[in-house]
Amino acid sequence: MRDISEAGLRPAFPTEAGQAPAGVSPYRIQRTLRLRNQNRPGVLGEVATAIGSVGGNLGDIRTVERGSLHKVRDIDVSTTDLVMLEAVLAAVRALPHTELLDVRDEVLRVHLGGKLKVSPRYPVRSVTDLRHVYTPGVAEVCRLIQADPAVAVLGEDVAAAGGSFKVTRGLLERFGPERVLDTPISEAGIV
Repeated sequence: MRDISEAGLRPAFPTEAGQAPAGVSPYRIQRTLRLRNQNRPGVLGEVATAIGSVGGNLGDIRTVERGSLHKVRDIDVSTTDLVMLEAVLAAVRALPHTELLDVRDEVLRVHLGGKLKVSPRYPVRSVTDLRHVYTPGVAEVCRLIQADPAVAVLGEDVAAAGGSFKVTRGLLERFGPERVLDTPISEAGIV
């Protein structure tokens, strides 16, 4: 097995900004490798050595299945780029007592279909509920905004677009951009 400097690869670094050397991205490529190892001493060590020898960083190791002949494990691996990831996969495939069963991008899997679930504070089950929550129930909210200059409306697309179902339509014109503000569409910023 070649040393990482012989392979022309850079070692893996922590993800905190400022800890990676100049020219090396602090961002990581994360993958979960599902491996079937022969159930004998030293095989997991061979896997760890192979991954580390090409610059990969080990994360969590989870045993999925145990048998008398084999163990199946999920091993989280972090690399600095796709070139290093391919080097890690090649190093693992070259091991005589290990079979690479799958490579999963768990980060992408978590994001597919969205990460957040939006549920209403007040369920809308009838037309009456809808009237309480939306127009004309919003008329009372408008009166409160008008009565108190310190009150503002903030939300995704509430100003220029008029909000979901156009329930805030006209508020921007009526109260101005200082009191009716669109917020960025950012899941992390909202949570």
